[in-house]
Amino acid sequence: MSNPHLIALAANIADYCVTNEYPFSNTTEEEECGVIRYTEECQDTFNLRYDYILNILEETFNGKVLRIQEQPYGGQRDR
Repeated sequence: MSNPHLIALAANIADYCVTNEYPFSNTTEEEECGVIRYTEECQDTFNLRYDYILNILEETFNGKVLRIQEQPYGGQRDR
């Protein structure tokens, strides 16, 4: 199971990629029930970017503790 922090980071980066790859088109659509989802094309792009980014993050951190998890206040040190 992947680290939840890496999953969230990969999702945020993938969302940023999708937003930048489709700057002049609507990347999301609202369903009748009010749920907002990516368009089909953007969802495919998100999935590709997310898988790639998560794999890189997992290889990079491979069991290492993320320093931001250890420190209070978002990783800033007390001075």
